[in-house]
Amino acid sequence: PQPAISVKEVKRNFIIHIMNGEEIIQAIDGLWIFTAAVLCFLMQAGFGLLEVGSIRAKNAQNVMLKNLLDGCTASIAYWATGFGLALGEGGNPFLGKSYFFLSGYQDNLVYFFFFYVFAGTTATIVSGAVAERCRFRAYVVYTFVLTGFIYPVASHWVWSPDGFFHGRVIDYAAGGAVHMVGGAAALSGAWILGPRIGRFVYDKPSNTWISQQIPGHNTVLAATGAFILWFGFFPFNAASGFTIVGSGFVQVGRVATVTALAGSSGAITLLFVGWISKEGDVLDLGLCINGLLSGMVATCSGVGYYDPWAGLPIGGTGALAYYAMAWLLDRLRIDDPVGASPVHLGAGAWGMLMVAFFVNGEYLDDATPDNTGIFFGGSGMLLAWQLAAILLDFAWPMATCSLMFWTLNKFGLFRVSEEAELMGMDFHHHGGSAYVTDSVRNLNKDNNDDGDQVELGLSGRDDTVAGGVQEEEDMDKIPTVQREGEEQIHEGKRNSGLRNRRSSVRSSIGATSLGSM
Repeated sequence: PQPAISVKEVKRNFIIHIMNGEEIIQAIDGLWIFTAAVLCFLMQAGFGLLEVGSIRAKNAQNVMLKNLLDGCTASIAYWATGFGLALGEGGNPFLGKSYFFLSGYQDNLVYFFFFYVFAGTTATIVSGAVAERCRFRAYVVYTFVLTGFIYPVASHWVWSPDGFFHGRVIDYAAGGAVHMVGGAAALSGAWILGPRIGRFVYDKPSNTWISQQIPGHNTVLAATGAFILWFGFFPFNAASGFTIVGSGFVQVGRVATVTALAGSSGAITLLFVGWISKEGDVLDLGLCINGLLSGMVATCSGVGYYDPWAGLPIGGTGALAYYAMAWLLDRLRIDDPVGASPVHLGAGAWGMLMVAFFVNGEYLDDATPDNTGIFFGGSGMLLAWQLAAILLDFAWPMATCSLMFWTLNKFGLFRVSEEAELMGMDFHHHGGSAYVTDSVRNLNKDNNDDGDQVELGLSGRDDTVAGGVQEEEDMDKIPTVQREGEEQIHEGKRNSGLRNRRSSVRSSIGATSLGSM
């Protein structure tokens, strides 16, 4: 048996370790980074709940599964190639050339874990923009490519010492590298995938396209997801300085304060904008949520170098940038069900621009007129570099993702069939609704009968919701084209082609339809 260690020896060993200040600082900072990364990882749940609440109940299980697989796919892709391309040593200004499969990088894996969480966030941004109509296999492919190649290359430019933006562009908490890249990828996906059935309807008499909103099925879930994301933004931004010791402690507090003020400013701004722009004194929860998120996104790029008060104008104007881009996408008939691209691309680009005006040189280690904000005596050189980064952070993911999405679409691998979209992917791909109600239990019980039990799945209605069945008057909220199609289904007026498909639909319920995923 090992001899007992006396209290005196324990104290002596403790003092010896305390005297090694470098190790203590490393341990504290390592614990801080790891804790922050774990808390940031919880943002995956926030994204999932926000997206599920913002789409129809018939696709809830599908959306949550894809969010779950974001973390799984991103971990493998970032481990295999992403981390090496982003931060590998011996690279060039465009990409890194080592640490693939973490070869040669084993001592500081807490940093790998932190950056992996950022990679997963980038992929999750896209899922909301392509929700309710993207095929499962395409989702896995683009998530792997985005986290294993596209995002790592963009992050290398600004964070790696070899990157051509390093030391010139300020992107403290990834307003460009994560939010703009993810937002541009989301925009590309939504554009090439096309809108959901019934989202835009052509009106022949007026020769115009009419935008018809498709409401989500559960605003409470969406708001809960927003609260989790709000929580996650604090460690996301605050830990991007990688230290909490000494002056880092002061910086962490300032970053958290700026983030809180920016999110609050964005939420209140869009709540007010929605109130004055809608008839009937409507207070729009969805606008408030996206205002909160876009306000915090707008601060990410320079949050470590802002005075606390700067969060108010940056967050408020960032929310307006989201609102303007969302309006533009609606006019261009680009369907982004949760507003992912306006929140992350629109507000992210605006935040990158605001760096050139609001960065206070007092918070920089090597402040010069060339890296200080214009409002604090800067020369304007920082503005030129931030504009260049905005251009590339948009062009790179837009070009590469468009090529990838176009290829998937060309070969019929990107969008689900019309039947699957109308039925809902929970029924078509995953064996049934995410919500266990009497209607779904009856559907499964009568699966082999000749009745109309599959009509719940075939309809576009979101009868099945958390807590019960929607009232009939909610049907008035569903776009006319989609509602007419549903009425035809329930009245048995669909053509023989649909009737012939019912037998195959019945056999797919209870088992995933792998061939169409």
